[in-house]
Order: sequence, then structure tokens, then C-alpha cells
Amino acid sequence: MKNSNFCPTCPNAAAGGIPGAMVYAGRDGAPERFGETRMNAWGPRLGLAYQLNNKTVLRSGSAIYYQPSREDGNADNGIQGFGGTFGAVGNNLSNGISYLVRDGFTSYAQTISSLRPPIRDAATLSANLIQQTPFFYYSKAGRAPYFTDWNFTIERQMSTTSLLRTSYHGVVGNKLLSRQQSLNQLDPRYWAIYGNNLATPVSAALTNPAVIAAGFTLPYASFPRNLQLQQALRPFPHYAGINSNAGGENDGHSTFHALEASYEHRFSKGLFMLASYTFAKLISGSNGEDANRASDGAVQNQYNRRLDKAVASQDTPHNLRISYVYELPFLKNNRYLGGWKISGIHTYVSGTPMVINCNQNLFGAGNNARCSFAPGVSTGAIPLVNPEWNSSKEKAFSVPYLNKAAFVLPPNMVFGDTPRRMANLRTPRTVNEDLALLKDFKMGEKYNFEIRASASNAFNRALLAAPVTAFNNPAFGFINAPQGNGPRNIQLGARISF
Repeated sequence: MKNSNFCPTCPNAAAGGIPGAMVYAGRDGAPERFGETRMNAWGPRLGLAYQLNNKTVLRSGSAIYYQPSREDGNADNGIQGFGGTFGAVGNNLSNGISYLVRDGFTSYAQTISSLRPPIRDAATLSANLIQQTPFFYYSKAGRAPYFTDWNFTIERQMSTTSLLRTSYHGVVGNKLLSRQQSLNQLDPRYWAIYGNNLATPVSAALTNPAVIAAGFTLPYASFPRNLQLQQALRPFPHYAGINSNAGGENDGHSTFHALEASYEHRFSKGLFMLASYTFAKLISGSNGEDANRASDGAVQNQYNRRLDKAVASQDTPHNLRISYVYELPFLKNNRYLGGWKISGIHTYVSGTPMVINCNQNLFGAGNNARCSFAPGVSTGAIPLVNPEWNSSKEKAFSVPYLNKAAFVLPPNMVFGDTPRRMANLRTPRTVNEDLALLKDFKMGEKYNFEIRASASNAFNRALLAAPVTAFNNPAFGFINAPQGNGPRNIQLGARISF
């Protein structure tokens, strides 16, 4: 199998034997495949129902189910040493072929030929990737994540055609592919030891009395002296980073709790209607099983992942949806003028939680630095939303939505105390109505001709976009985009069914 992977514990001869090297599948003791397969996917289901009286039924159920396995990321992951892009040396063309006159236009100058795929041994590949980014597929990422689901429901028949349902619903996600780890992050403990010297080149650090007194030594003899001290202190100093985007650790976890209520009017007297309301909360240390599709990036501190567990980016506490189909009563029995129907889907959903980013220098000991709350926010003395802002045309865009006084830029080498996502600071809510008008024309017993006019965002609501949340941006807090949703869209259609 032509597949390569980063091995965190394998010695790297090109870096003085320190851990962290590339291996090839099925060679030199490496496994035939780097991803494990879950062999204990036991998915029980249990359901109970009890009729309390002739109009009321109690229901409960629970289940364990698994996320289907699939390819993670693109197909070009895990092919280092066998394929991929190639960066030629400066005096050659980018396709890696030498066109220097002194070489007589020979293909593949010696400096390039040694790097031409396939690289037959992993040791050479490990050496070629020094101060680059190897690909790492965490073996347990191949094990399908699983969810534990349970619910309790009360159903009440309100009439012969209507039903009221209320439920409690809980879901816990386990072993989710978080993909938010930063495996080569500097340990924050070095802040107290080296301070601002972390940004100095190693060549200068080797003669710095404070650095020498702290006991610093090169990670390996040939470590580049032009790199910063913080790079020399990382877990894998010989690599710029570890790419685990498509095969990160499966340490993600989520918790979902919801109160769900719905009212259903089954089709009767020309009307069908379903109205549902969900009051929910989703907490997660990841953004879902496929977190790199909607990710907040690497965690702020790899060495304290618990601080990144917060309400998820998809969390919406209030969710109201109404759908219906209604046969218009006028001229109902007229073959040519009657038979019109109107249908609609109304959606009213809370906004999603925001994150406030700052740009303090963490010297490689963190990622996606966040701001801190200003004193007074916790007591409510300082609001998060600017009290001078409102949604009128005069102030919606000219006055900042966010209150900059509620946040402070932490000093360098200090993590911000705002959460990954803030439950009490959200983007504008979703308000949308989709409507359709349609009519059927019967064409004998076998054919039906339907005409339809549908409108998305039928009332042409212009919803506000999210504000700028980068604290160092001069436009912080302002809503810059003129509209956060799409304009009204009308479509006309016709269909023949038989």
C-alpha cells in the first residue's frame, strides 16, 4: 500500500534520533493500514409505549448509533513520498526539470532527482520534511464515532385530526473527530522560563546568559540557528507543524438537551399544518464529527483542552418552524378556476454564538488567541452589546453592535478568558418565510398538470449580518455587510405527472 504517516514515537535519524519521523505502511514494522476499524459497534435500540387513556400515550426510547465511516479529507492525504506537489530549487522551473544550459538541458538535475517521488525509504522522506509539515493520521480516527440518544414523549390527541406532542430529547456524542488539536504547540510553561526570549533566533539565544542559565540546549546538533528559540522547544522541533486536519484525534465530545413541542393538524377540511418548537442547548469541545467543515480552528491551548468546551457554533436555543398546505375554498368545485393551494414554511431561529478574537503574542504556545472580559462584565455593569445600537437604518451600520469596552486585549503570553463561543452574545436571528401557490389540472385519469409559483424569503426581509469580531480590527463591533440573508427569490414552474 502506497501510504505514509507521521509516527510521534519513531526516532528521526536526520534530527539526532529525537522522536518524530515518517513511516510507510507495511514496511519496517509499520502497520499495513494506519487507521483502526471499530470492532465493537454494538448498537442496541429500546422503545416503550404506554397508553394512559384513550387520548394520551407515553413513549420513551433510547439507542446507540454510529457515524458511518467515510474518507476523511481529500484523497491526497497520506501520500508524502509518493506524490503531491513539488517545489523546485530557485534556479529551476517549477515542474522540477532542469533547463540550465550548463547541464545541457538534461532532465532532473541531481538536486531534484533525489527528491523525485517515490522516495523509497522512510528515513529519506523524514529528512526531506525537516522544518516542513508531515501528515498524521491518528490511528483511532478510523473508529466510527458513536452517539447515545434517549427521549421521553407525551402525546395527546386533541381532536380526530390533531395531535399535540411534547418531548424531552438528549443526545451525547462520543469519540468525535475533533481535528482541533495542535500537536506541535509549545508548552506554555516555557513562558515563565524564557519570556520574550522565545522570539529570539537560536543563534542569539545560545549566547544569552538568561537562556543559558535556564539550561537550554539544542534539540539536535544540526538544528537551524536562524529559527526562533520557541521552535527549538516544541515537542517536535524538527517540524514546522503536524498536519492532522483529515485524521485528527477522536477526542471530541458533545452534549445536546432539548424540550420539543409540536402540534400536528392532519389533512382535514383542506388544511394540513405542522408547528414545532424546540428549546435546546448544544455544548461541545468540537464542532461536530466533521469539524473541519465548520471549525473554529485549533484550540487556544493544546495543554488544556477543557477550556475550549463551550456552546457549539451550531447552538440555537429557540427554534420555531411552521409548515402548512391549505386548499383555497373559493371556486373549489370549478374544474378550471378552482383547485388552488397555498403552502408555506416559516422559520424563526435564534442566532448562533460568537467568538471574540484578540492578537496577543503567544510565542507558539497557543492558537486562535481570544480576548478577556473587562472588569464589570460578570456583574452586568458593562453590557456586551452596545446600548447605543439599534436596528434602525440610522444606527444599524453607523454605531457598533458590540461594546468594545466589554473586552480587553490580554498581555502577551496570557490566554484570554472569554469562551470559545459565548452563549450570551449571538449573531442576529433568522426570520424567514417561504411561500408557494400551486394549482392542479386533471387531464383525464392518468395525467395531471401542475403549475407553481414559489417565493423564498417571500416578504423580502433584510436580516442583519454578523458584526466584525476581530478585536484588533478598526471596524470591531460594526456590522459591515448590508444584508445577512438572501433577497426574495421567485420561481415559476410547471410539471406533468402520469
